[in-house]
Amino acid sequence: MAGNRSRRKDKLVRALAIVLAVLLIGTILYSVIPVFGLAEEEAPRSRYALDMAIDLDNQAIAITETLDYVNTAGRTLDCVWLNVYANALRRAESVPVENSDWNDAFPEGYAPGGVDFISVKLNGEAASWAMSGSNEEFMRVECPLEPGGTARIELVFRLLLPVNNWAMGLGDLGWRLVNFYPIAAVYDAQTRDFVLNSWTVAVDPLTSEPADYEASLALPEGWLLASAGEAIPSAPDENGMVAWHITATGARDLSLAFSRKMNERSGATASGLVVRAYANTGSAARAILEAALRVMETYEGFWGACPFAELELMETDCLRGSSKTGLVQIPLSALTKRNDLEETVARLCAKQWFGVEAGCNPENEPWLTDTLAAYASLLFFEEKEGYDGYLKRL
Repeated sequence: MAGNRSRRKDKLVRALAIVLAVLLIGTILYSVIPVFGLAEEEAPRSRYALDMAIDLDNQAIAITETLDYVNTAGRTLDCVWLNVYANALRRAESVPVENSDWNDAFPEGYAPGGVDFISVKLNGEAASWAMSGSNEEFMRVECPLEPGGTARIELVFRLLLPVNNWAMGLGDLGWRLVNFYPIAAVYDAQTRDFVLNSWTVAVDPLTSEPADYEASLALPEGWLLASAGEAIPSAPDENGMVAWHITATGARDLSLAFSRKMNERSGATASGLVVRAYANTGSAARAILEAALRVMETYEGFWGACPFAELELMETDCLRGSSKTGLVQIPLSALTKRNDLEETVARLCAKQWFGVEAGCNPENEPWLTDTLAAYASLLFFEEKEGYDGYLKRL
């Protein structure tokens, strides 16, 4: 019987590996080549630069975003569309939270948030642009652009973040920036149109091409920041502020979490993947780190090394947690029981392969992320505890 179970598990792992390979070659995706670290001459990528000024007192961020957009559509474009996911916070009725979770997500009551644009420029000149959607979540910038051409779109805006326990906002444990900046919509060659998704209760809407990122912000000394890519802090200035410089290459998105209440622990897998864990206490950070190392070692054994050098996990107020490029938000509730933590880490870390490395349109194909990630977590527990561990979590 043990031999049969081992063979069965091997077949399942191989099946998932095949699914991942199919996703990676893009036969069921939007001609998105979701491979990190390709040379630019092989896969031209758009580039984002985000200059952020954090207003801690007013729960806001002044942002200048410079997007060097590369037309990979294969045809001449007359405009570029951007998804402004943060505007899901504009009205209470549009926030994608289940009614049963509302009081937990907004324990202090609802307060509006979102993006207010100050200026929009195209190649240094005032742009012709417009917003659409019930919450102004879609942005159209007129931009005649030949195939392979590049246009510079500069956005100056203010992002307001309310206090909440949702994916994006701020709470007792710090600030959570997920889907917080306007991001270029993916062009679908089959429909010959851009993919515009609203944030819904069912899915995180992010659909994006890999791009290169550079970001800067200043935080008070003693605050810790977790992000995709590499985040390098400066020495404190005369006002006790630390300038952080972030770079990420071939990233599906850029998400950030920062807090003054965090302890950091770090380690590495056998492949050299650096894992950093941040939590309110040193013991919690250690527990997150140990769970993440076990999970990532197992997954790397299944599918090979991660496509990036670092993975960061931070305990946050986010009710359900989230998994973005190189950054996993661990919900506070997952730390109450050891098994809850490991199950949460296993599910969220699997999305670094199913959703980050291999992207999809989660509105139409949620099974390519959530379902495969949940199944991958079952395989992790079968590897760790045997077939009974697999069955226990079905």
